[in-house]
Amino acid sequence: MSDSPPGGPEAAPNDEILTTNVREESIDETLRVLADHERRYICYYLDREGQIGVDELARFVAATKAGGHPDADDLTSTAVALRHVHLPTLADAGVVTYDREEGTAKLAEDAPFVRELLSVTGVELQ
Repeated sequence: MSDSPPGGPEAAPNDEILTTNVREESIDETLRVLADHERRYICYYLDREGQIGVDELARFVAATKAGGHPDADDLTSTAVALRHVHLPTLADAGVVTYDREEGTAKLAEDAPFVRELLSVTGVELQ
């Protein structure tokens, strides 16, 4: 056990310490919410289609999960998850704009580096 205080001789000099800022916290939050594959599907589709209704988005996500042929239960459960989990989470992170009253969503204009991240992952929608 060392008698050195935390941050002792092994610590980086003050001029080399990185500070956390709002942008880094925004990046962390964006990466956290996009770690879920369904949320990435949502963003891919919204980036391609623009503003769309939640029901159309649910058909896309359900079809993607079911390999193209979702049944009625898949559509219902996907729509519920979109309305109550995924879209609110993405909206809270500033990634999408979600209008609950209108039942529409779109990729946020100022979404922090989302388009760049989506392009790097290389998924192509059919």
